[in-house]
Amino acid sequence: MEKDLKIAKLQKKIEELKSRIEDDAVKIAHWKDLYFSEKDRRYGRKSESDSIPNDVQALLFDEMENAVESDTKESDPNFDNKEDNEKKTTVKAHSRAKGSRASLTVPSNSPVTDIYHDVEKTNCEACNAELTEIGEFVEEKITFVPARYVVVRHHRKQQRCLNCLPLEGTNKIITASMDNNLLTGTICEPSLLAHIIVHKMQFGLPLYRLEQKLVFPDKQKISRQLMSAWSITTYNKLKGLEKAFERAILKACMLNIDETTLLNIHSVKKSKVKLQYERDILKIQEDGKTQKLSDDTIISMVKERSELYQKENHNAMNCFMIVRAATNKDGSSGLVMFNYAEHRTNEYLSSFIGDYNGILQSDGLAGYASAAKDKSFTHLGCLIHSRRAAKNVLRASSKNKLAKELVDLYNSIFKKEKELREEYRSGEFTEEEYVNLRKDELTPMFETLNSWLLDKEDNYIFSPMMKKAIKYPLKRWDSLTKFMDYSFASSSNNMAEIKISNFVLGRKAFLFSNTVMGANSSAFYYSIVESCKALDVDPFIYITHILSNAGSAKSDEDWDNLLPSNVDLSKTKKYLDNIHSASPNPKREEPYILRGKKKR
Repeated sequence: MEKDLKIAKLQKKIEELKSRIEDDAVKIAHWKDLYFSEKDRRYGRKSESDSIPNDVQALLFDEMENAVESDTKESDPNFDNKEDNEKKTTVKAHSRAKGSRASLTVPSNSPVTDIYHDVEKTNCEACNAELTEIGEFVEEKITFVPARYVVVRHHRKQQRCLNCLPLEGTNKIITASMDNNLLTGTICEPSLLAHIIVHKMQFGLPLYRLEQKLVFPDKQKISRQLMSAWSITTYNKLKGLEKAFERAILKACMLNIDETTLLNIHSVKKSKVKLQYERDILKIQEDGKTQKLSDDTIISMVKERSELYQKENHNAMNCFMIVRAATNKDGSSGLVMFNYAEHRTNEYLSSFIGDYNGILQSDGLAGYASAAKDKSFTHLGCLIHSRRAAKNVLRASSKNKLAKELVDLYNSIFKKEKELREEYRSGEFTEEEYVNLRKDELTPMFETLNSWLLDKEDNYIFSPMMKKAIKYPLKRWDSLTKFMDYSFASSSNNMAEIKISNFVLGRKAFLFSNTVMGANSSAFYYSIVESCKALDVDPFIYITHILSNAGSAKSDEDWDNLLPSNVDLSKTKKYLDNIHSASPNPKREEPYILRGKKKR
């Protein structure tokens, strides 16, 4: 009897050691993955930061996200200078052009296209006589088409009253308006800024790379600072369109939501941490005087507070980009909305969701499930996130039979769901038939999965990772299976994961944001590009259109008509076709000198 007890104890100990070995293997794999991820981030070819000193990275990667907010507010948005000659001022690690006016000189044989603007016929304000056409005002801008630049000449008709010509102060000239163009007063044509935005947001090419790409004769170039200013200036003029995106996204019957990290050098959190640190240092010094503490004691307290500040300061730069991808009732994709956020606490997520009352599907972040208790929306979980813990166990130990069984159960559900969804999209079922059939097919499979999880939870000793793989779905069972009630919903949150992946890839190139305004403008332009892709609209044509026409939008209805799903792009396509067919003017001998207007 005693021998049997010893054998039982030894067997139990063996099981515990096996479990510990398995757990250690998972931990080793986890830390190994973190090590190689950090190594790739620092030294990988995509980051391009391994050869750059830390103290100059913020200067070298100065792009739209890195444009200093105060500079944008205080300086001329068109970057016009007071002199033609550039003045150089030396700053840390490089020389920067100070007050450089946006100007280019391009050869006379440059391709050129002409656009004509008519002015509405009006009467003279003084004598009410009909105005007479007297000529035109020619304004030259620059744009890029694939592999070449084109000079765009805007011919703006001019009128004035001939009756009032002899009277001083009454011969006012009226020029055809270009107020609809958000880039009026700059040398930038809307199609050029659209080219910049699409290459950055859609193709992940940061502005310091675009600066090298947009090269003009005599080694002239458009600086990344200038591209930043154009982008942020137009974003500030497109706030109405941003609100229109928000109104439309809240009307969607279903939203897939996800978030990813974003490093913001000058976040609001960081400012608050710095302010609190300064107050604490002053308090330490005042307390030291009143309590007559020694200098060494005060220095020690200040040093301790400074070390804590360094950690708080670093954490305060960790912000987030949140994406919401809309799905229509027929299952088609809707708008996509990116938002910059400095927190993702339960309170913040609850306020961010607001009064949305549709279907919200997310990953396993607890804030969404918590908000669903107090809000009117329905929350769905993600089955792929539920499977992830089991797959992590398999990565560490490919021979783990229990993890393999669990993954196979998940995979069988995904396979059957995909088959049914493809049949539904082919038109074999009505919406009601699809919902009922999917329930009939998947409910037994979910019951099998649930029974397996309950059986293993009560009767086996597992490593922490395997315990998580079992408890995660059991705690969220209702939210993981509720998708079967809606024809337009699926078991996974892949819709949001796919939309945010483009931002994640771009982040490897631009690395961080420098201001809140830069982060917000990036979020808005990512919203435009991803929405166009989801709605099968060409992002380049759409952005060119809104930059050319959004100046006329005044009411909410006007902005709603400029959404990608509502806008008519036929005129913009003709305009771009005209640019693509541009050719040099054989009679031109003088170079084109393009200058932005000075701020008045």
